Amino acid sequence: MPRPERDVIRPLGVCFLCSMPKKYKPSGAHAHLWADLHRATWEEPFIWISLRSDPEYSAVPVLFWMEIGVHLEAPLEALDFFLREVWVECCGHLSEFRVGRKRYLREPEERGEHSMDLPIFEVFRPGTTFTYTYDFGSPTVIDGKVRDVFQGPAVDQNLWKGVVLLAMRNLKPRMTCSRCDQPARYLYAGEEGGPVELRCGRHTPYGEGLPYVNSPRTGICAYHGPPPGILLEHNEEEPWENIRLF
Repeated sequence: MPRPERDVIRPLGVCFLCSMPKKYKPSGAHAHLWADLHRATWEEPFIWISLRSDPEYSAVPVLFWMEIGVHLEAPLEALDFFLREVWVECCGHLSEFRVGRKRYLREPEERGEHSMDLPIFEVFRPGTTFTYTYDFGSPTVIDGKVRDVFQGPAVDQNLWKGVVLLAMRNLKPRMTCSRCDQPARYLYAGEEGGPVELRCGRHTPYGEGLPYVNSPRTGICAYHGPPPGILLEHNEEEPWENIRLF
């Protein structure tokens, strides 16, 4: 169920492709990134996708966002894997992409459902909009829009690794504890499953609460953040070390 309408925080983000220390609004990311993507001297065909979380399905009133590239010949399942790894995976829930009236799942069972084995170029083209949903019980919903095609880095097409390029991502917004002015570290729903509150370590009962992380899945189900090693801090001094392929 979507949550009641709230004032939404739209955090600034950084570019992983250049040395610019500037932080960008989600609405201003496209102009900067267009120049970076078309300036790179790569040769593989990629498609540029903007991703925005739907705050109505989040435990915190934040619009989380990313700008990514995906190899045109990679299967749609590679994008599903990326979103799970970086943003949503907690308990192996089902997921789907919706493009218009079409549904794409890992294991389609009903008439009208399609497989995520299809290559990206058969599903997306510039201008395509879609919705990604992870977990149909306590859903996390992400809206996507295909922006453009560009030349990306080389990939291993035998294993389909390194087919998703993380180009820009929002920084985790600073949130404060609901009981004091200390930085929030956890989301806590209380002993009787009441409203989720942001709490610091001191005001969270030991062993309870979920960590507050930079993800639209934070505070939902059993999400604790991405696996160790997936990670995502921006290095302003060595920009090319920021390039992340999944």
